[in-house]
Amino acid sequence: MRAISKALAAAGLFVIASSVSADDPFASFIPDDGSCDSVMPALRAALAKQFSVEGAKAAPEFERLVKAAPYCSTAHMGLGESLYRRGAWSLALAQFDAAFNTGFPDPIIHLGRGLSSFHLNHVDEAIAELSLVEKRYPENVELLMGLAWAYNQRHQFAAAIAYGRKAQALAPDNPGVLHTLGIALEEQGQHADAIEVYDHAVSITPNDAELHYNRGVALMRNREFDRSIADFSAAVNFDPDMADGYVLRGESNCRRGDAQAAKPDYEQALRVDPDHDDAKWLLEHLDLCRPELIHALESRP
Repeated sequence: MRAISKALAAAGLFVIASSVSADDPFASFIPDDGSCDSVMPALRAALAKQFSVEGAKAAPEFERLVKAAPYCSTAHMGLGESLYRRGAWSLALAQFDAAFNTGFPDPIIHLGRGLSSFHLNHVDEAIAELSLVEKRYPENVELLMGLAWAYNQRHQFAAAIAYGRKAQALAPDNPGVLHTLGIALEEQGQHADAIEVYDHAVSITPNDAELHYNRGVALMRNREFDRSIADFSAAVNFDPDMADGYVLRGESNCRRGDAQAAKPDYEQALRVDPDHDDAKWLLEHLDLCRPELIHALESRP
């Protein structure tokens, strides 16, 4: 199974918790130890911008605040969120780490660290941080999706399905959620359920090569070869350098007994990736391209 693209809009971390205090929505983010007092008016102005639709553009204000008050956790949190919204995951994580190191015990720090780690493919860190605040933010779709993805990476697919289903209930049309859930279902052997989820995802994002590829895997394992061939064809059409797509289109043809159709795809895969071991093995074993020998293909080295 190929890695998925994490197709989720970066949620505003502060905005999620903005209902903590209707009278002063910033109160819970500002420590009372005096570390932010010297920049308080500018900090509140930056937070107001962060809460607005202009939040992703608040980074310059928070950069100035971090320099002026380096021990103010809220300034680091604000800069971290601005960078997170921009997709600058490593820089965002550094700011959330800096906020954590000030000692201010805000759950948003863990949320920011966990979601940044998720986007950076840091599996253990993502699980550790997001699990700390899961109960605090039970309807945070990206948190749930991050945990589903992380458990997929750990091959703990039952847990991934549980989190994926929670995220799906909250965001039924989010392709990133659907893709993550589909992978978990497929790896758990629930082919039909995975296909159903992928079908909905493809209807939303029909030009996603990875999505077509992963649905093709589920269809091939479910022995729906005509549909799997169509999906692998779409995958290599959108991404002509996807060697795996050629290999599995060839294997789909092979599994239904058409060695002649399979061979060119294995050869094309090797042109794209001369070291592709599966393509080499399958090309050397075209004699297995018979429906009654599918088990030999499925159990190959």
